[in-house]
Amino acid sequence: MTGSTFGCISGTGRFLKECNPKIQVILADPVSSNIYNYYYSNVKNDLSFNLVSEESSIIEGAGKSQPTKCLDFSVIDEVIKISDEEAIYTCHQLANDEGLLVGGSSGINVFAAKFIANRLEKKGVVVTVLCDSGIKYISKIYNQEFLRKYL
Repeated sequence: MTGSTFGCISGTGRFLKECNPKIQVILADPVSSNIYNYYYSNVKNDLSFNLVSEESSIIEGAGKSQPTKCLDFSVIDEVIKISDEEAIYTCHQLANDEGLLVGGSSGINVFAAKFIANRLEKKGVVVTVLCDSGIKYISKIYNQEFLRKYL
């Protein structure tokens, strides 16, 4: 399972692992987020520790400077970073090929799910969540003029 919304991935991941402990829960995160750094450091449960990211993202609603209390690192098996370009390309691909107008968080999740599916050594199932609509992002991630300026 992939996801980037903390409450969603923590609750869903916990439930799925109770059903099948072999399930892997992978948090997909924007490159500008610090969650990757928290996960792979010794401070992941110290919410007072402040890691600084020098990168920025145009994907709204995803990525944080530090974890919130609803993020349960104990159910997360891996954190992977996804770039704005990868997420936005995926949003456009979903709109053009599947008729799904999704936001950046969904683009992050679908790109991560495809990445994970491609690295599987044997047949498996990858599940993700399309957690946002693209209607709120027409002026940004679906606007070519905006993308030329900021990507």
